[in-house]
Amino acid sequence: MPENGHQGRRDGNRQSDHSCERYGGDAVMNQTTEALVREQVELTRDIFRMDLDAPRASREAVPGQFLALLPGIRTDLILRRPISICRADPSLGTITLVYQVKGAGTKALSRLTAGDTVDFIGPLGRGFSITGQAEHLLVIGGGIGIFPLLHLLEVYAREHPRVARHACLGFKTRDQVVLENEFQAATGGPASLVITTEDGTYGEKGFVTCPSRRILEQWGRSVRVCACGPKPMLKAAAEMALGAEAACELSLEERMGCGIGACLVCACKMKAKNGEQDWVYGHVCKDGPVFPAEEVLKWLI
Repeated sequence: MPENGHQGRRDGNRQSDHSCERYGGDAVMNQTTEALVREQVELTRDIFRMDLDAPRASREAVPGQFLALLPGIRTDLILRRPISICRADPSLGTITLVYQVKGAGTKALSRLTAGDTVDFIGPLGRGFSITGQAEHLLVIGGGIGIFPLLHLLEVYAREHPRVARHACLGFKTRDQVVLENEFQAATGGPASLVITTEDGTYGEKGFVTCPSRRILEQWGRSVRVCACGPKPMLKAAAEMALGAEAACELSLEERMGCGIGACLVCACKMKAKNGEQDWVYGHVCKDGPVFPAEEVLKWLI
């Protein structure tokens, strides 16, 4: 997943054991767009939701993709900030971004108000697979990793409503819990959403992998798992899913520079496809941020 958080175009790649189309990854890299900020609100401390007027991006966006942004105000910023797409509404022509303020770039973005502009490239990267083959979709999110998973659930609700949707979301403490109502609506009701906090101040006490394991034990290989969050969580989620013979995709979190595969900042190890070597370097921004679990699990440290 980048720094924070409908039908796409097919890239022609097929996954191995659980085949289905993977989407995204063919955006015009040099195409910049100026978008108007419709609204920006602070959801909780240092977590902001920004709604943009972006008709083209809202039509093309695939769950798991991101935008590379510069605030449309005078700053000394050089590098764009990659922000995951949280929602895309083609009917309104809007993109919703939810992000955490971490440094100068996101701080500048957080100062924008309705009527300001941002300059972005995207949608970028390869997103999650959209398939009706599985009976159940389980999304597992940790912290700011939950944001792109809302878009995924909403697309499934629209395109594959017969697939049962489940969400397990983990946070450190109650004050960090956001988007609960939105995830309830996207899964179809509170019974399909489990929230955990590490300190037990809200929802179940413990790690998000505990309720995820219960769902996998119940439904097994009929589940498709999509996860986004810290590497230890991704590793645990992938091991559980593959152990249950369930298809699994992971959205990786890495720092990015350019967002288009030119600067090599977000290099990661991934399984080699030629069979002549064990692994090769890929780039999270271009080869990902979403990968089949079996391509990257061995090198999640």
